Amino acid sequence: MKNRTYVAHFDGDSFFVSCELMRRPDLRGKPVVTGGERGVVTSMSAEARALGVKRTTPCFEIRQQFPDVIIIESSMDVYAAYAQRVYSIVREYAISVEEYSIDECFALVAEPNIARAAKRELEAATGLMFGVGVATTKTLAKVASRLSKPAGYKELLDQSEIDFVLAHLPVESVWGIGRATSAALRARGIGTAAELVASPRLDSRFSEPVRRTARELGGRMEIQIVESAPARFFEGYTERESPQDSVRCSRTFHPAESDIELLRARAVEHLDDACSRVRAMGVSARRLGVFLRDKNLETVSVEVRIEPAAATPMGCLPALRKALASVLVPGVLYKTVGVTLYDFVNRGVVQEDLFSGGAIAESVAKREAVADAIDALRHRLGEGIIRFGAAASKRDDTVYKSPIMRHAPVRPWAYPYLGEVT
Repeated sequence: MKNRTYVAHFDGDSFFVSCELMRRPDLRGKPVVTGGERGVVTSMSAEARALGVKRTTPCFEIRQQFPDVIIIESSMDVYAAYAQRVYSIVREYAISVEEYSIDECFALVAEPNIARAAKRELEAATGLMFGVGVATTKTLAKVASRLSKPAGYKELLDQSEIDFVLAHLPVESVWGIGRATSAALRARGIGTAAELVASPRLDSRFSEPVRRTARELGGRMEIQIVESAPARFFEGYTERESPQDSVRCSRTFHPAESDIELLRARAVEHLDDACSRVRAMGVSARRLGVFLRDKNLETVSVEVRIEPAAATPMGCLPALRKALASVLVPGVLYKTVGVTLYDFVNRGVVQEDLFSGGAIAESVAKREAVADAIDALRHRLGEGIIRFGAAASKRDDTVYKSPIMRHAPVRPWAYPYLGEVT
């Protein structure tokens, strides 16, 4: 049909855990779940799912019932960065894109095969896997993407196939039909999506959203792609315009870790992440804190002054090294290492000493120019495209190389080592 458009739904497979496995390939093939910071499972690997782990299961139950499952804290900044990379790729193929959640989006495409091509590039560029469904409405596209799981591609365009699928789809599994509504529908003899579409008395008994969903299942496009939909799921993760009192980045080790070199490398990685947030706030930090939690959950912390105030890893690294030297104890098993930046001043404010002759301000300006260039690369190509050199330890040098670059086509340029910029 001329001028016909299609809706594609892109849904990341086990998105949070998949992002973690890109950073921690040593965990691949193991039962892994995220959500340790919330106390409930938010995502799980295929191995964890095979054991019977389900989303929203309390972590204490996981520890009791599935002691081999590795529980890790969520890294929402990382997931948000991957999501932004996903959306930017999909936009290269789509007429319009709606960022529906941190791990899924809708796209309006001119041809079904365009969605298939976008899926191929997404998986090649990010290393993540996606289920993709294509149909004539958003609700049917959600049904199709569900059928595509895991990591498949499904077109739901043939009417006879649509009728068959809807006849076997429980009404509570339809996008937009909640628990109370599905119970009310079943009480009236409507138990499948096909019966929802065919119900003659739906208009008088249910709300307009339910009727709209029924019409969408029937092939009538009524829920539009909203290009300007606010990405609420990024709040607190990537929006940094409002100044905060402090910025903290931390990570829990499973199992506990005693390798001093690795602990230092992870602290530098946290410093890099914290500095990127501080720069986005338009400020520099005058103080840095480090905290360590051992296997017995006892915490030690220290804070040091940053001279001069900085918003770059290069400017903060001397303070970090000083702090770590005072708290890291060889042989102790640590569960968590974290870095906090605080005591902010406006970015660019530099206190010169009497004899520096402007050298301090010049050095700070050079560091910030490098950091701004790195920010631009990360914004355009993804968070993992370039990392601070000191964040890699000898033991796991390959673990923290860019997850995007490992799977992306070879670029005609190389990135310099920036770990010793002064």
